[in-house]
Amino acid sequence: MNGRAFRPATLAEALTIRGGEAVRPVAGGTDLMVARRRHAPAPVRLDAPPLFIAHLSELRYVRLDGDRTAVGAATTLHDLADSPGIDPGLKKAIRWFASPAIRNVATIGGNICNASPAADLLPYLVAVDATLVLQDAGGAREVAVREFITGPGRHVLTDAELLTEVRFPARDPVPRFRFYRKVAPRRSNALSKLSLYVEARVEPNATIRELRMAAGAIAPTVVRFDEAERIVEAQSTAALGRLAGDAVQACMRAMNPIDDQRSTAAYRMSATCRLIRRVLEHDLPSWRCHDRSDHT
Repeated sequence: MNGRAFRPATLAEALTIRGGEAVRPVAGGTDLMVARRRHAPAPVRLDAPPLFIAHLSELRYVRLDGDRTAVGAATTLHDLADSPGIDPGLKKAIRWFASPAIRNVATIGGNICNASPAADLLPYLVAVDATLVLQDAGGAREVAVREFITGPGRHVLTDAELLTEVRFPARDPVPRFRFYRKVAPRRSNALSKLSLYVEARVEPNATIRELRMAAGAIAPTVVRFDEAERIVEAQSTAALGRLAGDAVQACMRAMNPIDDQRSTAAYRMSATCRLIRRVLEHDLPSWRCHDRSDHT
């Protein structure tokens, strides 16, 4: 690098620079700076001149559009959690995200584009079928978050595109069971060994509808447990004791954990299965749709 840096005044200018220069987009930088850190006291070395975008108001907003929430990619986690109408499931995930100081800087787009299987927000976003708007100087396209990330640190964003918006369902007025748990050495400022998000609507007759389950850090990308969802969908909560074993087996088939510096594959498999069984056998059956507070 030759010391160059770009700080565009508008999104259009940012997209023009992105399309014509080899640059590294920088929003909050909380993941990027750590990834590019060298041994102290050497400075951080980026692989291309930085394109700073966190200051662009066109990328910092939360809009409720009917049954959908649209969030600018440079919106900080603090501002997102503080926005009225944000789904409680996402707020649960944000509460487990790093520390208040980092949440004041870290952005939703950065957490996605870092493409880590341990990213705290991704289990929620995958579970609710969030989509992403990818934009270049010539136009935009919308991609499902499940299709955007292809492996650890890898995604389908081209060298001319920026992630500009994240879209997911608005808060549902119908009460829902929501469960988020992150397993890590400590609650904050630690990468997860695994994380799990589960959501369901329970009808007054105790029938389970719209079950969604996703887990992070147990495969190269966040895993949606589609087969387990189909096993439980439309069943009564009273049947979960009988069905939990089959559902857990289906989840095991979807996992591909590894040994790394944070944990072992065996622990990740075992702990994830125990969490899923707990949710299906205890937490979900004991939840009542007339409860005013969200399940924690």
